[in-house]
Amino acid sequence: MGIWEFIGSTAEVVKRNTPDGTLLKSACRTSYSYGAVAFTKIDQAVRINALGQWMPDDETKSKIGLFTAEFAKNAGLYAVQEGYKLIPGGVAVSKIVTKPSMM
Repeated sequence: MGIWEFIGSTAEVVKRNTPDGTLLKSACRTSYSYGAVAFTKIDQAVRINALGQWMPDDETKSKIGLFTAEFAKNAGLYAVQEGYKLIPGGVAVSKIVTKPSMM
């Protein structure tokens, strides 16, 4: 058995043992929709409701924008982590994906 046959057979074994990707697609779509809804609600609360009553200065607008962006990012990460729980072995993948890099 040559090296190319070994690589080919290993690739076939991996393809056979890989679970169906529909659960992962569903989890990603669900987490995206949760994040989009959260961002939309925050955007409406800040832009429409809050700005209609008072107009903050530039520094306050900047702080609101930073808070909103960080909140939306955390909401999206939480939704992804919850979505990965639906997939066998997804909790470990979620920890790897969301682990902060050491660079």
